[in-house]
Amino acid sequence: MIKMLTNKTNLEIIDSFNNTEYCERLIALFPKLKGVDINVVNYKESEYAIESDFQSYDAFVYYIPNPRSIELPIYAEILINEEAIKEFGLTENEIFAALVHEIGHITITVELQGKSPLPIEFEELTCDNNVCQIGLAESMSSLLRKLFHLGKYSSIQNALMSIRITKINDYILCHS
Repeated sequence: MIKMLTNKTNLEIIDSFNNTEYCERLIALFPKLKGVDINVVNYKESEYAIESDFQSYDAFVYYIPNPRSIELPIYAEILINEEAIKEFGLTENEIFAALVHEIGHITITVELQGKSPLPIEFEELTCDNNVCQIGLAESMSSLLRKLFHLGKYSSIQNALMSIRITKINDYILCHS
């Protein structure tokens, strides 16, 4: 089994992701992930927190130093806010869904190899689709509903979140 994530937080749940079927499915979908060193780090301890535009109310954000010059193997971080995760009351599968979503952003960056980024709306929907494909659609929908109800996001972010929830719920209906 390939170890996808290196946990540098106090959350033991991060360690267990490497031993799940979700991790195996993700690697099967995106074999290039074998060439990515992904560390999960508390945002307060990351040297990249400022560069990543991490907000104190965010629970998960990805960051790749120098995304324009991608050559495998690369280093990436998923910055997390342990307090926000507890405050939001995230379940194990919601945490896994968030991790897969952030890994999706990393995968897109690797696939584009430094070319022009995708429009944010398309990238978010693509990452959500990855989550759905590996079996965490319901958990991603639940996670997004929790974030939506926080009321901490801009009207544009909330509109996108609403679209994302609808698309994921459509996926669930079509695949049940």
